[in-house]
Amino acid sequence: EARAALTRALEMYGDLLADRPTDSDLARRLAKTHFVIGELDQEFGMPDDALRSLTAALDIQNQLARSNPSNPNYDADQARTATRIATIHRASGRHDEALEWLDRARRLQAEIARTNPERADFEGDLAETLKTIAAIQSDRDQLAASLTTFDLAREILQNLVADRPAESQYLFDLVEVYRGIGGLHFKIGDHAAAIRSIQQGLVVAEKLVDENPMVTDFMWSLARCYSSLARSQTEIHEFDEAIRNHREARPILRKLIRLNPTVPDYL
Repeated sequence: EARAALTRALEMYGDLLADRPTDSDLARRLAKTHFVIGELDQEFGMPDDALRSLTAALDIQNQLARSNPSNPNYDADQARTATRIATIHRASGRHDEALEWLDRARRLQAEIARTNPERADFEGDLAETLKTIAAIQSDRDQLAASLTTFDLAREILQNLVADRPAESQYLFDLVEVYRGIGGLHFKIGDHAAAIRSIQQGLVVAEKLVDENPMVTDFMWSLARCYSSLARSQTEIHEFDEAIRNHREARPILRKLIRLNPTVPDYL
């Protein structure tokens, strides 16, 4: 039903744009509709259809960016679409293609963040893209490159959190970056460094859950911090600390299961 409504919206915007071909706002809405259809198709397991819709969105966004070079929102739109395309390639195991699309997004985001320093959302988008690149690099055992990329994301997010401490999304993203860095150090075998990084994330995660006790993403992130910390502590025979952190994670996981009994990650 939602897709049918969006398809009708596509037709309506297309008809309107035929009469008003220079209406940039209308063209942007048309591109956004293609994008949302692509998201839905991806969610429902239709990656080829999703790619077609996202490519249609990107074509319009690219034209808008070329026609309006002083408006950074069109480049931001292109970058978000490129990152969405990357997620489809990554889910299909096409990591080279995913990294190519993510690098395209990263270059756009870095430029508009540089030229529009007042726009925190551009910095946030860049950090999110860097985090995803780092995760793929880690999956491919490109550990040094992944650590460098995670550090770039961490620096951006630390600055955003310092400037906007009430923005919970930046705090959440920072926790995930600290956990990612900790996971890399675990892979390398530097468990002391892993513990230091995860502990930094844990402090932020505890604050998030204290201030937002019913947000499941924040609870899940906190539980994973405790579990990751316990894993590294076990490796260096800090068994008492590891047991304590496992115990800290358990009530959070029980609460998550109670609130979301159909989510397999919480089991």
